[in-house]
Amino acid sequence: MTGMWRNGDDKIVDIAAGKNCWVIITEGGKVYNQGFVSYREISSEDRYNSENYEDYPHEIYLPPGSTNPRVWIAQKQYIWYITVDIENRSETWAYGAASTAKGTTNHNNYEK
Repeated sequence: MTGMWRNGDDKIVDIAAGKNCWVIITEGGKVYNQGFVSYREISSEDRYNSENYEDYPHEIYLPPGSTNPRVWIAQKQYIWYITVDIENRSETWAYGAASTAKGTTNHNNYEK
């Protein structure tokens, strides 16, 4: 696959898949996710799809200044992690059914 059907020529550079979800990162640094559990767990302030429905891929909004996104999928609890660089430091968030696990944080309510 050379491009994302939703965003023209922004090529896929990384993909991670797990139980009932997948996450992709594009060359332009955008992050897309598909999976009903993560859709339900991620605040509507932090995700978007034009269908406004859980069965369609949705874009995950990253905090301002985020660069170099990386993603990992865990085997259980539909969890996936994303790490981004912000102002010379790395920050990691977890999403999914157990995303409130110790040591993880969602980035709700950053300005878009």
